[in-house]
Amino acid sequence: MNRNREYEARLIGMIRDSFSRDELHYDVYVPLLIDYNEIEGETQKAKATELVKKCARDGRLPHLLAVCRELRPHIRWPEIEEENGHKKSSGRISATTLKKLPDIVWALLGAIAILIIWGISVVSSPDGDLPVPTKILVVTATPFPPTNTLISSPAPTLIWTATPIPPTKSPTLFPTPTNTTIPTTPPTFTPTALPTATRDPHHPPDNPVLGDWWIRETDEMRQLFVPANTFWMGSLLSAANANKDEMPQHEVALTAFWLDKTEVTAAQFAMFLNAAGNQREHGMDWVDLTHSSSNVTKDNSEFFAVPGMDDKPITLVSWYGANAYCQWAGGQLPTEAQWEYAARGPELHAYPWGGLPPTCDQAQFRVCPIGVQAAGSKSPAGDSWLGAVDMGGNVWEWTADWYGEYETAVTTNPTGPAFGSNRVLRGGSWGSESWMTRTAYRHHAIPTYQSVFYGFRCVVPHTSDVYDDTP
Repeated sequence: MNRNREYEARLIGMIRDSFSRDELHYDVYVPLLIDYNEIEGETQKAKATELVKKCARDGRLPHLLAVCRELRPHIRWPEIEEENGHKKSSGRISATTLKKLPDIVWALLGAIAILIIWGISVVSSPDGDLPVPTKILVVTATPFPPTNTLISSPAPTLIWTATPIPPTKSPTLFPTPTNTTIPTTPPTFTPTALPTATRDPHHPPDNPVLGDWWIRETDEMRQLFVPANTFWMGSLLSAANANKDEMPQHEVALTAFWLDKTEVTAAQFAMFLNAAGNQREHGMDWVDLTHSSSNVTKDNSEFFAVPGMDDKPITLVSWYGANAYCQWAGGQLPTEAQWEYAARGPELHAYPWGGLPPTCDQAQFRVCPIGVQAAGSKSPAGDSWLGAVDMGGNVWEWTADWYGEYETAVTTNPTGPAFGSNRVLRGGSWGSESWMTRTAYRHHAIPTYQSVFYGFRCVVPHTSDVYDDTP
């Protein structure tokens, strides 16, 4: 109990010193679905203290640590196991353990050692092709005690014989001339087939099916076709790591749409800023260029990606900046339902790549080398059923919906609550725990919030008026 109190006191102090009052409210309490105003006390220390105690009572300290690590990855947050005195195994075999091995094991180990010695004693035949053993060792293992029998035998003699090759007939140097009959029937001419017209990659196919794609001309983003379908959105109570806000699981019907293959990159967002500028909306610029981790910068009047960051997902972008980009590109932010279906598919995968938690080959998350990675760097191991990349990990992705309880009455193309205070993000980031990369997991933040963990991708509805370039 004393160790538990010491651990909680240490965690309280670290949280109090690492977050401002607003950060504690919006970045820690909100993701944990804890009402900030219901916690007793008004001081920063009181809020941190009650937060840790509540999470300890509810068994949610791992969740609290996950949020803290994502927000402050440079801080070495304490592990629960270490603080509670559970000693980790070093993985070595002690001398005591070796002494407890049964005699039969020692006999087998001895046999293996003698076989190795026998292998070393093998010599080669005169021409170096065939090994000739000089001694044969037969080992009989018995528990009490093992016995070894050594049998010597002369080396076998190899007799080499040469089989003569029969002579072959000399080739004829000059062919015998033959009479050739000239045909009297006139030759038949076959018309040459005209080449098939190549499809313009900057225009979607007329009758797309799963696997089809096209390239959005505005920003050269590859779009993947998502067929219309009905699927079960959210989680069952029995699902592993499911949260209450993922319930109830409900049936949703979606019309067809096109999804960005990757998250929007810094180079693409710089193109948008050069066309539209970095405008302010609700008191915040669309993207924070003053942050030390910004991957877009400005020189005089031109925006461009920071060198080496061109293919990294744009970060530090508000919801308003993400929404403005998608509209400029001819699309929109995906709804929660569109995003979840594109990630999990008709088979309802728990993760974009299947049913198992991620490895670092599939997703960029907390245990992988720190930092955001190039868009698509985890492909194809981490691809979703559509071939979309980074739908688990790398950066959280803004969606169009306000955060709130699922409205199960709306079953076709749902767009979420009509109003709210926070917008939904999906997919997890490079600072997230593995279970945050689940396809049903929901995160949310105020729409003006800009984070090194937040990015986005767009969708384009499958309607001709959206991408038809006919005047």
